[in-house]
Amino acid sequence: MTVISQETKVIYEGNGLTQEWPFSFPIMNPDTLKVFIGRPDGGTDQVEKADYLVDQANKKVIYPKNDLAEPLGAGKKIILARQTPITQELELVNNGVYYAEAVEVALDQRTFVEQE
Repeated sequence: MTVISQETKVIYEGNGLTQEWPFSFPIMNPDTLKVFIGRPDGGTDQVEKADYLVDQANKKVIYPKNDLAEPLGAGKKIILARQTPITQELELVNNGVYYAEAVEVALDQRTFVEQE
């Protein structure tokens, strides 16, 4: 992938109806996208992973994922933020096989971390 966007989070206002929240920035996998709800004091609370679903293919979060739960009410904010682990898992071996895609993924991850 090519990392051309510098955006790492998006904030939306609830309206009591919306349950699908789009994002345009790339993520490594669904576990690297976190969801937070804004508090009236300006802080945020992280939403439990069990309460939302990341649709990476369609670049959207479904919150709440349970149809019986109330959608985010008016005046409340939802924050979708990429949080990439600060790791380096690529191991290159001298005189070994070179996989350009593996190197590109590692470089993309470094770029994500630097942006965040």
